[in-house]
Amino acid sequence: MATPPVPNSLGKLIIRVLARRTDKRNDYCPGTVSVETTPLDPIPTSTVFTVRFDDGREEDVDVEHMRQFQLEPEDVVRVTQRRKGKARVCSAQVLDVEQWNSAEMAEVHELDQGPDADDYEIEGRFLSVLEDHIHEQWNERRVSTRTLLRDQELNQPERNKCLAGLGFIITLPDIPKSKRSLAKFIEASGGLVYDDWSAIVSLNGSVEVAGKRIAAKASDMRIGKELRKMPTSTLLCLTDEPRTTPKYLIALALGVPCISKDWVVDRVVLVIISSVLTTLVLIRITGC
Repeated sequence: MATPPVPNSLGKLIIRVLARRTDKRNDYCPGTVSVETTPLDPIPTSTVFTVRFDDGREEDVDVEHMRQFQLEPEDVVRVTQRRKGKARVCSAQVLDVEQWNSAEMAEVHELDQGPDADDYEIEGRFLSVLEDHIHEQWNERRVSTRTLLRDQELNQPERNKCLAGLGFIITLPDIPKSKRSLAKFIEASGGLVYDDWSAIVSLNGSVEVAGKRIAAKASDMRIGKELRKMPTSTLLCLTDEPRTTPKYLIALALGVPCISKDWVVDRVVLVIISSVLTTLVLIRITGC
């Protein structure tokens, strides 16, 4: 289990990562990412974050070159220790991670010391990982913007959940960045975004009219896997104009409301304004 992000009093999330360092031959070293969020910009669109490494150096690193700082048994790492004023670096294999989540400590076995190899406990700040080993062993621990902000509700005001209970299918011009930004905005406001109708409903119809039409009855419909995992009370199709895309046409066929993408932003902004006005009224009434 990865160590969750920790919100602090300044509205930031503090996340521990392994990140690539250009001054260390691209070794991956432990550091901290501080992610700032605001009500009107809950999720940054950039994929580059400033990493403060444990030795104090700071470097801008893309999430592609970050990994969750969570050790697993049999990981191969590099251990740096200072003995008699000199830095000693050796390769080691992780044996036990029982104390990792509580104290960021791991038990390791030295690999390149021959008969003098030791087993010992080491703090995470003294570990690093070669880039080759990252690609061999750490691909399942990749970091994404969503990963960095997966617990952001811990320090986001409740008003940012005004889309809770709503699920969305988005059909817009093929501009990936625009779609990603809208999806992030929805998710940060408590809504759910489904990639495709197949994630929501399965339409196993029959072929009719000499193979030119597929007809599906109510009895042919099945709830999709994603909808079972992430249930929602209301489905909406977001678009900028009437379209002939499969997503839009299926929404019409199923009776799902098709609304403007601007509706989402307007709803969130109205809730924020309403919350601010309510707070001002309470201040006026209570005098504090």
